[in-house]
This record gives sequence, structure tokens and C-alpha cells, in this order.
Amino acid sequence: MIEKITNIVLIVASIFMLQSCGSTKTATQASKKSTSTAGKSNGSSKKAEYNAFFKAETERIKGNKKQARTLYREFVKRFKSNGAAYYNLSKLEFRSFNFKDAEEYAARSVELSPKNKYYLEHFADVLSLNKKPKKAVGIYEQLTGLYKENADTYRYKMYKIYSDLDEYDKAYKTLDLLEQNWGVSPEITMQKVDLLLKQKKDNLAIETVKKLVETEPRNAEYKENLASLYDKLGRKEEAKKMYEALIDDAPNDTRLLMRSSSYYLRNKDTVGFQNVLKKIVANPKIDESIRMSMLLPLIEINNDTSYIKSDILPLVKSMKAEGGGDGKSAKMYADVLYSARQYAPAAAAYREYLKIDQSKFAVWFNMMLCHSNLNQLDSVIAIADESFDYFPNNAFTHYFKGTAEYQKKEYAASIKSLQSAIDLEPERDLKAQIFSMMGDAYHSLEDYKKSDEKFEAAIKIKEDASTLNNYAYYLSIRNERLEDALKMSEKSLKLMPDTKTFLDTYGWILFKQGDYKKAKIYIEKAIEGDGDADVLEHLGDIYYKLNDESKAKEYWQRAKKVGGGGSKMLDKKIEEGKYYE
Repeated sequence: MIEKITNIVLIVASIFMLQSCGSTKTATQASKKSTSTAGKSNGSSKKAEYNAFFKAETERIKGNKKQARTLYREFVKRFKSNGAAYYNLSKLEFRSFNFKDAEEYAARSVELSPKNKYYLEHFADVLSLNKKPKKAVGIYEQLTGLYKENADTYRYKMYKIYSDLDEYDKAYKTLDLLEQNWGVSPEITMQKVDLLLKQKKDNLAIETVKKLVETEPRNAEYKENLASLYDKLGRKEEAKKMYEALIDDAPNDTRLLMRSSSYYLRNKDTVGFQNVLKKIVANPKIDESIRMSMLLPLIEINNDTSYIKSDILPLVKSMKAEGGGDGKSAKMYADVLYSARQYAPAAAAYREYLKIDQSKFAVWFNMMLCHSNLNQLDSVIAIADESFDYFPNNAFTHYFKGTAEYQKKEYAASIKSLQSAIDLEPERDLKAQIFSMMGDAYHSLEDYKKSDEKFEAAIKIKEDASTLNNYAYYLSIRNERLEDALKMSEKSLKLMPDTKTFLDTYGWILFKQGDYKKAKIYIEKAIEGDGDADVLEHLGDIYYKLNDESKAKEYWQRAKKVGGGGSKMLDKKIEEGKYYE
């Protein structure tokens, strides 16, 4: 604490002594006729001034702005010739957003010390902020003459003011002066270009950037400035030529390559955009993480299986070889195989990656998806069980396992897995899906009470179109709550209009209600283009009820030919030419 106070004393004393030297007369300049009494009085006054200054400055240095402002205000009322006090008070007012007072005190400090660099700089800054730019320019011009070593700093501030005032010629001339001292630079060049564009001097702007390029013909950054300017001015062909040259000149400069890709993207040149991204991905000198990040946009732009196989996979395979078994490239290789719908090799690649790292759930999930797409349901279940060692509390894995078991018609096992998922409190959308599937499973087990309970639970969370449709259809099969079923079916069609499965459900409920003509309209819509066995059989049933037995038999036979569905009574209907429930 003693050391800190000593430092403050030294700082304050230094400030005060400097101020005293600059603003008071020396003893030799004083009148020789001064009496000894006057000398004592003057000394006493100086001491009081010093003590008051010391007190105010100590509070400022300690960070007590409010107290310092109060003390300095009292000080300048008593001692009106201390420039340092006015300067410090102005800064305090400035930091307290009292800009008017800040200007007044800054002006007074300059009056007392007209050539003080710091007072002048601060005064100019305050004037500029107080929207008195022309006065500020006058101060900066004064500073430029007084302190030539800092002249460029003041000129740059003058350029900013001229630019804000839309005095473009003065701003441009100021930049010219800076350029004479600094030489041609990208910063000044592009500021000049901005001024020229504001004055619609497009050709001169282009020539200005060309001048920059000439200073370093191999500088890709300068060429990119020119290419960007061409693009901004709508000179597309010239811009394209520059960007193509830029890509060749700077094959390893990721930042410039990315800017080039943005040019192609802005101009909807998909082929050009793809080519730049491919150059990035194929270049082993570019950081691997950047190359990998470019793969997703490449795939998204042309999400075509054949393109991914022919163009993307070889690049990723090469990256994988470069990585020498590195996990990132191995996973990316598996992901791209999956995107190319190469499910078997993708599953194998994910399995290989798991030898390196088992901590990423996405890998397990994608591997299950691969086997699911290959209809290898036993593998899906086995992978889910294996993943529980690493992710025992992941509801989605239990759901996925339950889905595979449902597809295998192992309904009891499916319900058990799905209940395990529910017990883990999944997020609401997933929870609704799980309840919906449990409803399907219980229906298949003919436990209709529990089936209805699960569907009701699912709908309470979210009125999903598929859930509404399935629940409605199951009720219609059972000839129960047909009005409720019809309402749910209508909702499903509002959510997903023209969905053929939903149209069939709606038509079938109408059939169950005896409205055969209207039912025929919806079932026929469901068959447009093609139709599965269930829908074709339904239309046959409707024709039978409309007393068109030949048409009924025709559609029953079509249902039999299509296969993969139909009721247990389909063969009997065909054989006897009669409708059976």
C-alpha cells in the first residue's frame, strides 16, 4: 500500500510540475519589485493549488471517476490557468458521456497550451464526436504542421472525416498524400476504390486496383481484389477469368479458394463451385479438417448416388489413405459410402472405425441404418445390444431395436424394447413415435385396449399424420368408433394431402359407414398410378357393394396378382365371387 501511494505521489507531482513549467512565469520573469510578503503569498497559493490538484488526480488514478470529476470541477473554479486540470476534466466528462462539457474543458486546455500535442489530439477527437468535423479537421491540420512525425496519423483521421462528409475529392487527395509516404498498399488502394465507386468512377477504380496488382504481380490477394471488383461491377466474364487464374496461382491458399467458391455460388455457377471445392478436397497440402468440411456442401449440391460414387468417393478414399488409418478420414469415408447408398461397405467401414473409437453414437446409429436398409434386422438388433455397453441410456437405440423387432413380427419383444425407451424419458417427438409404434404392436397382438391407450398417448403429445391414420384404420377394421376414426382420418389428410395410404383409410371408413359411392371416389384416388394389394381389394369390396360383381372380382384378382398383402378372405372372395369380412 505504501509503495502504491508513493507512485501516485510521484505521478501527480510530475504532472503538476510539467503544468507549472508550461503555464506560470519563472522567478526571473516576475516583477523585481515583488515584496517578500507577495512571494510568501504566491508560494502559499501554489501549495494550495498543488494539494488540490494532487487530491483530484489521486482519485482519477485510483479509478474513482465521479469523485475525481467533482474535485476537478472545484479545482478549475479556483485555479483557472492549469491546462492539465482542464485536460483531465475533459477526459473524465468524455468518459461520462458529457460531451458538451468535455468540449468546453478541452478548448480551455488548448487555450492555455496551444501547442500541447495531447490537448490538441483530445480536442480534435471531442469535436469530431460532437459533430463538428470541420473544426476537428482544422485541429488535425494544425497538429500535422506541429508534429510531422505523426502527420500520417492525423491525415488518416482527416480522410475519415472527409469521407463521412461526402467530400470525396478531399478524402481522395488525403489518401494520395498517405500513399506518397507509405507507397501503394492494399488498404489505401481499396479505400480509394470505395471513394471512386461512390462517385461512379468505375473505370478509374479498376485502374487503381490494377496499379496495385502491378506492384506485386504474383500476389494472389491483390488479384482477388480485382476479381471481386469486376464481380461487384457486374463484369462477369472478366471476374470469371480472374478467379480462374487465381485458383491456378494459389492452389494451397484456402482463404482465397473459399472466396473463389463464393463467387461461383453467388453467380449460380454450380459446376464452377463444385470444381473449386473438389480442388480443396483433393489437395493434401490443405488442412484435413478444412477438406472434410467441404465434402458436405459437395454432396448437398449434387446429391446424386452416381456422382457421389464417381467423384466424391475416390477423393475420400485418397484422404483415408493419406491419413493412414486416422479416425476422422475413416469416419468420413464411411459417411460418404452411406450417402452413396453403398450400405454394405458403409456398414463394414463403420465397423472398422469402431475399432478406433466407440464413443460416437452417430457411428452406431448409421451402422444400424445401413443394416436396416439392407433388411438385415438381426444385425440391427445385435448392434443395438452391443451399443448399450457404451450408451445404456440412449432412448433412440431402444426405439430402433424395438422397430427392428416389430418388423420381424416379434411384437412382445418390440413392446419391451419400446417401453425401455419410454422409461428413459425421451424428447417429446420421439416419445410420440414410440407410443405410436407400441399401439401398432399391441394391435398386432390383438390387445386392442392397450393399443388404443398407446395411440391416445401419442396423439396427446403430437397429432402426427401417420399415427392418426393408423389409429383410424385399426378402429375401422374393428368397426368401432367410426365417427372418431373418420375425424382422425380427415386430420391426417389435412396434414399430408393426397397421401395414398391415408386416402385408402378415409375411403375404407366411409365403406364401413355404408357410403359406398363416396368411398369409391377416395379409394380410386388411392389407386391412381398403381395400388397395393390392400387398396385393390378394398376397391373390389366397394364394387361388390355397388352391385358390380364383375368389377369386384377383377380388382380382387389384381390384388392377388400384386401380392404382398390382402385379407385372409381374398382367395375365398375370388373363388366364390362374394364379399366376406
